[in-house]
Amino acid sequence: MADSAFLKGVVELYQGESMGEVLFGELLRTAENDDQRYKLGTLLQMESETKVRLRPWLFRHRLDLSGDAAVRAEGLSIAENLGRMIWLQKITAMHDAMRDRIIPRYKEIAAIAPAEDQEMARSMVEHKSALLEMARREMSGMADRSAEPVVALLKCPLPRPRAR
Repeated sequence: MADSAFLKGVVELYQGESMGEVLFGELLRTAENDDQRYKLGTLLQMESETKVRLRPWLFRHRLDLSGDAAVRAEGLSIAENLGRMIWLQKITAMHDAMRDRIIPRYKEIAAIAPAEDQEMARSMVEHKSALLEMARREMSGMADRSAEPVVALLKCPLPRPRAR
């Protein structure tokens, strides 16, 4: 049986995906072109697919699968703040959040995972690391290949828009 700190972390991972769905869904409204729409849609897809992948894990541990209104509100608030920024500022803010807060926290959760939960917990670190790499590429002039790390993790990737 997993300990309570780990189970709390599992719920945190799930709620993080819920927040990501809200955040990227709302940020889609701010997309200035097809490329941004594709990238934000790809991030939304990653959050949605990951949330679905986590449900059996939560269910096995008898954890709540319902949404949290506070998490949704927080996602909306973050989206509102990011929505005022230009593209590169949005990407930089996402990069810094992944690097400074989210990935370190996900690593903490993975470190306390029991053996039977290690694979799923490590996959969550990989998932956020892909988002970090996407942002890093976007910031360093590799915009044409920035979404590749995230797309590689998707079961149902979005079609890349054709150049016009």
